Amino acid sequence: MVLLDDVVVALGAGVAVASLIVVVALLSRYRALVKEATRSADRAKNVWDSMNSRLTTQDTRIVDLMARLDVYSVRRAPLPPTAQSSLPVAAPSRPVSRVPEPVRQSSQLTSQAPAQPVQSVPATKEGGKTQPRILQLLKEGPKTAIEINAVLGVTREHMGRLMKQLYVDGLVTRSEQNKPYVYELTDAGRRHLEGASA
Repeated sequence: MVLLDDVVVALGAGVAVASLIVVVALLSRYRALVKEATRSADRAKNVWDSMNSRLTTQDTRIVDLMARLDVYSVRRAPLPPTAQSSLPVAAPSRPVSRVPEPVRQSSQLTSQAPAQPVQSVPATKEGGKTQPRILQLLKEGPKTAIEINAVLGVTREHMGRLMKQLYVDGLVTRSEQNKPYVYELTDAGRRHLEGASA
């Protein structure tokens, strides 16, 4: 009877040791799998970050190329028939000696006049009407040229010239961190707008 009890105890102890060895082996395998999963997650994150930065760079380049293409297409677009008929026809070239005296004098005056820097006085009547409207829109808050143009409905090239002139005149500032630029009204722009409305 005592012998049978010793065999059962020995058998139980063997089973317990074997179970303990299996548990330790499973735990070590689990730790190895967790480390491998962490390494894979880190690699995936690095790949994602790299792809994201490349895609952001490509998006910026695409936006820039689209803007250039729009400007180019506006420059290359043929004029409508009404605009073509209103353009002055160039006279055939003649020697300078045949040009009447008054015309020669006026051209000399024009060439001798000192070049004056353009301030807030626009080159066209449309710019004169559009600039105060742009400043009024910017008074409501910062906007991109695209948002402003959605209200005004002028060509992108014309909008670009207007915004550049307002920036050069110090009436607006632009955030150059993102493209398209975000424009904001300056104190000088507010004073100019109040002076124009007064």
